[in-house]
Amino acid sequence: MPTTHPVADSDAPRIAAVLSRAFAADPVMGWFFPEAAFPDERARIDHLAAFFGALLEFQYGPHGGCELARPDAGERDQAAVGAAALWKPPGAPALSEQDEQVMGVRMAELAGDRLDRLVGAYRLLSGHVPATPHWYLGVLGADPAVKGSGYGGALLRSRLARCDADGVPAYLEASQRANIGYYERFGFAVRGDAAGVRLPDGGPVVWPMWREPR
Repeated sequence: MPTTHPVADSDAPRIAAVLSRAFAADPVMGWFFPEAAFPDERARIDHLAAFFGALLEFQYGPHGGCELARPDAGERDQAAVGAAALWKPPGAPALSEQDEQVMGVRMAELAGDRLDRLVGAYRLLSGHVPATPHWYLGVLGADPAVKGSGYGGALLRSRLARCDADGVPAYLEASQRANIGYYERFGFAVRGDAAGVRLPDGGPVVWPMWREPR
């Protein structure tokens, strides 16, 4: 079984690379960063890695709630990162003014002429986030090379065990209908309209999901 570990600063490049591959075919990432906007797939993957690196650096990493999954002790490359989960804990403080400005510039550079999409999606989804204190799963992704090997499940069980121990709910947005059943197996349920939330500017549908502690 994969083993889970807290994220260290030195893990950031590997995590960004894994998430860029995990989300290469994701509908939301395809809407933010369409293939037509890049000269080739390698350039697009590098761009996605920069995007996830910025999320880890500013939005999630500073709060100490992120985890990664590695191969177990019986496998060869125990330093590899097979999957990562970017969580934000309840009561996480807002970004400092300086960090918010730096991240804003970084995201504007990455989004280019699609910045309005990024901002519009963020504002729309923020309106669906419950006011009840909760752990927020912003990103969960496994390298396609290990998909189906239990890496994502190991990460979910790790954090949800803490949610249950502390009596705290969890929240996420599923970006594909096919993922709803997967999250339901871990106790999440679609919140609000079962048809999901359509992102602006002709964007895809996402499904807010909520989990009460057990």
